[in-house]
Amino acid sequence: MKNYEISRQQLDSLEVFILAGREVNPVLDAWANIMFKPYQVCRFDPRAELSPLPDNREDIVCAARNEIVRRFLESSDKPWLVMLDDDVYPLPATIPLLTSNMPLAACRIWGKDGKESHPAEHRICLSAVKISRGVLAELSQPIFEFIKNDAGENQACECMVFSKKAVDAGFAPVKAGSIGHRIPYVACLLDDGLQLVPEANVPIPKASDFRME
Repeated sequence: MKNYEISRQQLDSLEVFILAGREVNPVLDAWANIMFKPYQVCRFDPRAELSPLPDNREDIVCAARNEIVRRFLESSDKPWLVMLDDDVYPLPATIPLLTSNMPLAACRIWGKDGKESHPAEHRICLSAVKISRGVLAELSQPIFEFIKNDAGENQACECMVFSKKAVDAGFAPVKAGSIGHRIPYVACLLDDGLQLVPEANVPIPKASDFRME
């Protein structure tokens, strides 16, 4: 398996929010504790943080992402925001997301159908994303939203809406690295291809798994 290196200086430039609408999986939780200092990571539970809480899941997710951005812009001095959903499983191949210098990058990730989510160029999935402060400051509010028709049905998810909004503002999203996804098996892109791994078989990461200077 390919080894990835990352410096502590690179990690220190990141503010990390885990969107924890459900229980944060133990692999992600352990990885976050290894990679980042405690003050860098916020486990954001919309059920506790949003008032009033929207009625449906899509609106909850968008409201949570928008609130995370608001807090980052107003309260953090870090140049980069990293957002992770609670059902992603970091891999060695997730490191390129953290080291990317592109203004807007996201991991490749696979859905329940075994296909990559939003594979098109300049279209990204928001489950694991790194965004510069400059990008967020330029985008119109609300940054994250679903597009619905007159009947209230979803026509475009927040990933597609955000991707298009970023492109229109002159920021081309790129894919950097990959990350596992619980569906309920963990879909992981490994060196020998995409594999579905039982959740119980995904090892809890250890500090010795990573080389940091």
